[in-house]
Amino acid sequence: TEATVTDDAVTNVVVDLTHLLPGTLEATVVVDGRPLADAEVWLSGAFGKDSLGVSWFRQLVRTDAHGRFVHVGKPGEYSVEVRSPSADGRAATVISAMPEVHLPRGETRRETFSAWRGRLRIQLRDPSGAPAKGITLWLDDGASTGPRPLPATDEGGLLEVMVATGTMPLFTLPKERSSKSALEQAAHGSLDPATADLLARHRLDLGSVTVTSEQPVELDLRLPAEWDG
Repeated sequence: TEATVTDDAVTNVVVDLTHLLPGTLEATVVVDGRPLADAEVWLSGAFGKDSLGVSWFRQLVRTDAHGRFVHVGKPGEYSVEVRSPSADGRAATVISAMPEVHLPRGETRRETFSAWRGRLRIQLRDPSGAPAKGITLWLDDGASTGPRPLPATDEGGLLEVMVATGTMPLFTLPKERSSKSALEQAAHGSLDPATADLLARHRLDLGSVTVTSEQPVELDLRLPAEWDG
């Protein structure tokens, strides 16, 4: 706001600060039909465009004994993700809890975020048929943050993890295109344009998998010949 002040006069200025008011999100997180108690989840927010584009944040928050947490922050679009460890506890994948919600300015939004999971077990082999160890597969579940990396396969080429239910494409990158930067960015919930382009242009599709909460899904996959160049 600008004001012009003159001699021998009183200038009255009305300043509207309503755009600075936060919103309050009262959330309950439910996984596989049960409240996710005493656990850390990722909370992400995307806010309106300005000269620098869309601003966003991402942080870990902890639920209470009833799976609830409260966040007071900028109005915008909010989403919740839960971490699901692999069977051996070495690593974890990230699963979106639906829905994404709009937090209004100066209001309280109460929402239940739900995620359903199923067990996925993969035996991965290299082009010769030998166990492929230390390979990262990616699961494209349509999340706004991009494809999800799964924990790397173990010494026997095995991977077992709980993932989101649904039908989703699986892919990997060629051996020479494996990117530590892509893994780090995905872990923080954001892929820069160059990394997103890398995944899109060089992905080697391994087919789709349908995961349900009723029974485990087991796959025996072989890397294509072009994987190792």
